[in-house]
Amino acid sequence: MPKKDQHPCCGFSNGNTTGLKRIPYRGQSFDHGEHDGILDYALLPGNRCVFSGITRTPAKSTVNAAEDIILNICGRERVDPCNLQFFDLQTCRGYDFRLEQYAYSELILKFGLRGSIQDVRWDCTDCPPDVLELFRGHIGEIVIPVLSHEDALAQGFGPETAYMKFESAEAALSNVRKFRRPTPAEQSCLAIVDLSTASGFQVEDQQRYELRIRTPERR
Repeated sequence: MPKKDQHPCCGFSNGNTTGLKRIPYRGQSFDHGEHDGILDYALLPGNRCVFSGITRTPAKSTVNAAEDIILNICGRERVDPCNLQFFDLQTCRGYDFRLEQYAYSELILKFGLRGSIQDVRWDCTDCPPDVLELFRGHIGEIVIPVLSHEDALAQGFGPETAYMKFESAEAALSNVRKFRRPTPAEQSCLAIVDLSTASGFQVEDQQRYELRIRTPERR
């Protein structure tokens, strides 16, 4: 049985968004602010404010609306922008990234005499573990179902879709993470088949799991 809060496929957890807040912001590019974008944010120890956009259009990207985002957050939290460090976590929910790809940047702010934001510069930096954990649902996880041989056939994952054999389901998943980094659409065309559930399986065969890749045309 999978552990509590874990996904039943390969034991990977679902995204945990506890502690995140959600607000709208105005897109500042192609639509001239006519439509709202959406983001999630959190205030973390060390006076850090981390936000991540979940509206996937160029006009509403966080890069194109940084000042509005900062002012919206500070207005809601009733804090002065000068008292916070702002970080932008860009993921596949707001940008054209694949699953598990992300970019993490500190926003370097330049303030005017009256505290207005005059300039914003992005400084790429390493994403700390507490941010990765909090926003893991935004970054996305590669979750591949482990199927019996019978279920694999029923879902279109026949022997002709076989890619490679592995000693464990975890090893098969690691191979995908290392070489393929699938998009959500590609991920739905992947399965790990437990060959020990097939008739004629040889117990001495140590590679009992097979990664199978079904093309969209076979769905």
